[in-house]
Amino acid sequence: AARRALHAAPRRPAWPHAVGMRSTMGATRRPPPAPTKPGARTTGAFSTGALAPAGGTRRPAGGWKPKDAEEAARFEELKSQLPELREALSRLSALKGRLASKVQEAKKAGTRQDRAEVLESRLALLENSKVREVEWAIPNYSGLLSKYPKGQCITSPQFSAGGVPNMQLVFYPNGNAEAS
Repeated sequence: AARRALHAAPRRPAWPHAVGMRSTMGATRRPPPAPTKPGARTTGAFSTGALAPAGGTRRPAGGWKPKDAEEAARFEELKSQLPELREALSRLSALKGRLASKVQEAKKAGTRQDRAEVLESRLALLENSKVREVEWAIPNYSGLLSKYPKGQCITSPQFSAGGVPNMQLVFYPNGNAEAS
């Protein structure tokens, strides 16, 4: 009877854990990566052989060493430029910080200005909600007749009247393009 109970219980196979399939606990296990070169050691997820230069030769673990005099001269030249480049980087970082703060200030000022404009338009809307008649005085009307040919218009400044915001009048001194 004990033997049948063992066979009746579902058994979890061992192989899903070895090939990276999801286990019943929700964790994913993957086998460690194989070394990329014969004799290369594997540490964690990276192989030391995978980091070797394209030529296939491994450099000593003590650091980089130039191959020839030309490479050594280039290295020393780059090494001499390093303090100057670090100083330039620190100056640029400081400038970036100041610029970011100025941008933030400008955004705040723009937001304040936008809010002020919205409040002004709302105030004008409230003040002019009872207005039923609008008069637009156009100075130098006779000069407009010669300046604006048929089909060209002039527009009034924006206004609010009767509870309608952002209204604007359009006037064609010599008529619109379809006028006879």
